[in-house]
Amino acid sequence: MTTTLSHGTGAPRHASLRPLVVAGAIFIVVLAVFSAAVGNDFVNYDDGGYVIANAITRRGLTLENLLVAFTRPVMANYHPITWLSHMLDVELWGLAPAGHHLTSILLHALASGLLFLWLARVTGDSLRATIVTLLFAVHPLRVESVVWVSERKDVVSGVFVLACLLCRARVREDESKGWTVAMQVAGVLALLSKPTTVPLPIGLYLVDAWVDRSAPALLPWLRRNALLVTAALVVAGLTVASQEGARVDAQLAPSLRLQTALMAMARHYVVGHQLWPVGLHAPYHYREAWPWHEVAFGAALVLGLSALGWRWRSSRPGVLFGWAWTVVFLLPVIGIVPVGIAPAADRYTYLPSIGLLVGVVYALPVRRRAAAVVAVVLATAALVGAIAATRRQIGVWSNSVTLFQHAVDAEPDNAHALLSLAHSLPESDQTTALRLTERAIASRPGLAGAHRFRGLLLLRRGDEHSAIESLVDALTLDATDGCSHLLLAAALVRRDPAAAHGEMRLGLASCGEPWAVQELVTAWRAAGRQDDARLVERAAAMSTRGALDDLPR
Repeated sequence: MTTTLSHGTGAPRHASLRPLVVAGAIFIVVLAVFSAAVGNDFVNYDDGGYVIANAITRRGLTLENLLVAFTRPVMANYHPITWLSHMLDVELWGLAPAGHHLTSILLHALASGLLFLWLARVTGDSLRATIVTLLFAVHPLRVESVVWVSERKDVVSGVFVLACLLCRARVREDESKGWTVAMQVAGVLALLSKPTTVPLPIGLYLVDAWVDRSAPALLPWLRRNALLVTAALVVAGLTVASQEGARVDAQLAPSLRLQTALMAMARHYVVGHQLWPVGLHAPYHYREAWPWHEVAFGAALVLGLSALGWRWRSSRPGVLFGWAWTVVFLLPVIGIVPVGIAPAADRYTYLPSIGLLVGVVYALPVRRRAAAVVAVVLATAALVGAIAATRRQIGVWSNSVTLFQHAVDAEPDNAHALLSLAHSLPESDQTTALRLTERAIASRPGLAGAHRFRGLLLLRRGDEHSAIESLVDALTLDATDGCSHLLLAAALVRRDPAAAHGEMRLGLASCGEPWAVQELVTAWRAAGRQDDARLVERAAAMSTRGALDDLPR
């Protein structure tokens, strides 16, 4: 096959250095815009679980860890390639945050360069390819994906998705086995970098339909892409298995899930923060009801853009492709199947926004010189504003306190932000932490983690009676929380040692968190029970249920 898409002047058929020069310039621009992030710290928002407190990651890139990455989920996600990148960072930089941030920035810059090369190749329109790429690369919605170390999976998967698309473009021009294998390898690596890339085979089908201006015959297409389709199904299955027990609000009514999805489309993903990125923060607040006008607008938006794309499918095929791409890559994160604590997130726009930008920019008339000048002027103004907003947003992610204080300022009743800010404060400011935790409980009484943290703070203040009440509330909401059992044991040590032993057994069977174990050890020692303290330390160190046999019953 030698045909190429020609929505503009026709894609070049010979090697050229010009696209590489432009891609290199885009790479440098991205590095310059995001350079301030190198001075940021890690944040108390999964960075511990992925990197700084993860014993496996801290060992670095070893043969043993290579096997572990492919056979074990991390933080209830299966993405071995991204996990290996964190291990490699530890090898290169240790636990210095600057190096980890630099790696993420370089990967985003690379993804941006690949996006330009792909668009320029399949459309032959370098002007619109440049506009799309720069708007994608420097938009403040990218900050969460690039600057948050734990969200490395966005930029890693982005590099491989775009490499897969670029290889697919080469396959259309040269069906040699090498490019076909490269496309499949890049696609599989993308799937192993972030579970939300499972729509990639559908995305490739949409690209082929855009390029050919007609949908390929489905069964032959599936046979040619059987490896990627199979890999996507396997990763989807592994992800579902990995996230069992990590689902949040799984009992939400289908109507509320649909409302949340439509609200997210209106407020975050298609209009709202895409056009006016003000008030970006993490995490956003999950509500039990959404304003009817936002839900109605979201529904009208989905139906309207779908109808517009279909109507323009011949005259402006980029609109239908871009909208379909956006919807397909939003489906895993839109809230229909809620996982996590937020109804939406900036990071969820990383791949979907490519389709949105393609749909808008490739619909613009730029063939006439005057129209092209207007497009460039508007794009330049948008880029200047985006860069300024991005630089400010990078500062929001400087450290845990600035991140969560910003979220609380934006949404004072955001229970998760309040609790996260309380966790991030220094021990010298525990009075403020307790006040924030109580505000979180008032906002969302069913948040078990808030009751547990309140119990911990009260225990440290010596108010054992109130601590017991809070921890009982936490366990009423989540009886499987081993760390609450350990803290309750610590609070019961002086009042009822036999009950403390019972809670201790329950806690050590499922919680190996060092901070929770240490609270219990400290409580036993303060009560003069050194043997019990040593038993707890030994059982926690062995980290097996068999180690509990020696504990008092």
